[in-house]
Amino acid sequence: MRLAVTLLVGFVATTTARAYDSVACGPPDVRADCEGLEAARTPWFKSEHAQIWLRSRVLAGLPEAVDQPFEVVTPTLGLPADAEWATVVPAPLDLATTFERRTVEIATFAQLPDKSWALWDWASGNEGCLEVPLEI
Repeated sequence: MRLAVTLLVGFVATTTARAYDSVACGPPDVRADCEGLEAARTPWFKSEHAQIWLRSRVLAGLPEAVDQPFEVVTPTLGLPADAEWATVVPAPLDLATTFERRTVEIATFAQLPDKSWALWDWASGNEGCLEVPLEI
């Protein structure tokens, strides 16, 4: 019996792993991907992780109102992070020169691990962590 289990585990461990490449930015009919600064500033549509959240919400009996879009307003210094995007790093209210607005939904944060290092990284516009390629 041990030999059969060992062979089965060995076979499963050597097969090809299957994964889904998360494509999340822009409107649902575009199916575009984004990373870094763009991922923190572009609304995400409901892709596979969000669909899992939505189904889980229903199964848990949470109200549909939980998934209504809401606006996040961040006081910033308004300094450009690069030529295309203004910074969304929060600034103290007495020093803020602009207020950056982003519309989000709870369901889209189910995809957060694919787009940012952490929630605080997304909140600060993905400006705090460098994108370092992993070599395995």
